Amino acid sequence: MKKIALIGTLLISASTVAHENSFNISSDNCEVEFQNDVRISDQDITIENKANNKISISRKGEVYVQGERVDLSAAQRQAASHYSDSLRAELPKVAEIALDAVKIAGVALEEVGTALDMDSLKDMHEIMDELSVEVKNTFYQQNDFVMGEKTFNEFGDQFSDKFESRLEDAIQSTMFQSVGSLLVTLGSEMISSGGNMDEFGERMDRMGKNIDEKVEKQAKVIEARADQLCGDFAALAEQENTLTAAVPVLADYKLFAYKTKI
Repeated sequence: MKKIALIGTLLISASTVAHENSFNISSDNCEVEFQNDVRISDQDITIENKANNKISISRKGEVYVQGERVDLSAAQRQAASHYSDSLRAELPKVAEIALDAVKIAGVALEEVGTALDMDSLKDMHEIMDELSVEVKNTFYQQNDFVMGEKTFNEFGDQFSDKFESRLEDAIQSTMFQSVGSLLVTLGSEMISSGGNMDEFGERMDRMGKNIDEKVEKQAKVIEARADQLCGDFAALAEQENTLTAAVPVLADYKLFAYKTKI
């Protein structure tokens, strides 16, 4: 049941993030928030602000505002190009972390099914596979990487429409179908322990700890990656501030903002 709770927590968290006004890598520890929408293609990076105005930055650092090229010095183009390269390197890591989080939920399912000899997790696995595809499609559209409020809202709507009720039904169906095999497994475990409830309880406890160790180890790795990414985003925010100071026309298209501390 702890593994099912982990899956539920993961998916609820994904839905919550999708409906927030800004995307936070770590709501507790991260001091920066992601704002506006960005699309990264092979040719350029396009940022759209809340007023639906757009800028694009080419790999060479050429900047266009609403389609009009901005005259820049060589130093300004170099700064814009460096910023573009940084976004290309860092932003896709968000998608990687999200996809790996879904994989951990799949590992949790597999561990529970194997430990308790459950063979009725097919529906759950199918949903997790579909969710992984949905997450990938959220970030990668028409060969471009996209990220921002609009894409997360779209994912939130898709999650609500396609996954929440199906996940609930699948959990209920899985638990109902597994009652028989669970009873057989538990009976076998009690017989092998000679009817000793203390020994049986210890074996169940060891089994649970083994599952926790396998899943939590991977979860901690993802958490560390998210913390690192938050630090990288803080550095990107500083780089962005330097760029917008040098090229003021970009000030309305900043992707990062520091949280207001209460």
